Amino acid sequence: MPKFTPATRGALERLRYRNKVIDDLKALDVVELQKQCKTEGIPYNGKIEAILDIADTRVLARFGTTTQEPADVIRVEESEDRGGSSDHDAGSGDVVA
Repeated sequence: MPKFTPATRGALERLRYRNKVIDDLKALDVVELQKQCKTEGIPYNGKIEAILDIADTRVLARFGTTTQEPADVIRVEESEDRGGSSDHDAGSGDVVA
């Protein structure tokens, strides 16, 4: 069996949990599903949409977001203005980090 990285293991756990929630919600009738939507603060837009929205909300609540915050981008002009050294200033043996 292949070894999983922590990120892969987390993604699999997240997917399994989402699938379990979807299976549990599929067994509910429309009235119960509407109650769940009201409890979770989700608009009811049909059974399938409601099931997916509730599942996504529960997964987000349990695991948090999987997206990373956008990185700060420093334009080259701003980098030079901040006093950063360029590769051209370094000697041949110097390491620029």
